[in-house]
Amino acid sequence: APASPGRKSHGDVQGCAAADGEASQAQFVMDAAHPEWNDVIIFNANGRFERCTGGDTGTWSVHNAVLTLTWDAWEPEFLCTDDRGKSFRSSHGFSLACESPPTWFLYFFQGTLLTPEVSEADRQDPAAALSLFGRREGSAPGGVPRRATEARGGLP
Repeated sequence: APASPGRKSHGDVQGCAAADGEASQAQFVMDAAHPEWNDVIIFNANGRFERCTGGDTGTWSVHNAVLTLTWDAWEPEFLCTDDRGKSFRSSHGFSLACESPPTWFLYFFQGTLLTPEVSEADRQDPAAALSLFGRREGSAPGGVPRRATEARGGLP
């Protein structure tokens, strides 16, 4: 798909050809739309990234479904994904997108997305689950069964 007006695409940016296609399995590009600029970012498997035309660099890391871009010269950016690593958005209007990131990158986003877990018992009686604040009946704070705390005189 062609880039929208005012946006650069990795095919349009001189010097980014090495990151395009099959040239390197260890790097890939994402289209980046920041409130202050539009560019392409090259992601390397070694944990480094670089803006294609801006030249800014840094390190990237992943925790849960959050991609952190720790810029060498700027404050870090935290971007969330809801499609397992193909696109990202920050709360400040920064977004990244790639139609088909490599498997090594998508690996970091294989886990379940950040959604509340609901057990079968909670589905049957949601009010009971809320009244216990996450504890099952018969357990004390910290997940210790109530009987075990009672046997020690009520101390956990």
